[in-house]
Amino acid sequence: MEGAAILDPAGAAAGQVTSARRSRRLATVIGMAWVPAALATDGATVTIADRGSRLQATVVTEPFYDPGGELLRS
Repeated sequence: MEGAAILDPAGAAAGQVTSARRSRRLATVIGMAWVPAALATDGATVTIADRGSRLQATVVTEPFYDPGGELLRS
């Protein structure tokens, strides 16, 4: 999925997936992408074009990290 295009509402390439991996903890794929500010609203849905498929993704602006180390000590 790395390198897949993020599409704008008109279907034109507007961004790019920079990394994606399956999260064992969340049991789904999470990733990072460069998304234009106009599409980067928290909770917005974007379309990803990858190998002839169109996938829907949700924009999440909060980082996935554990600053308090709570998951590490669980």
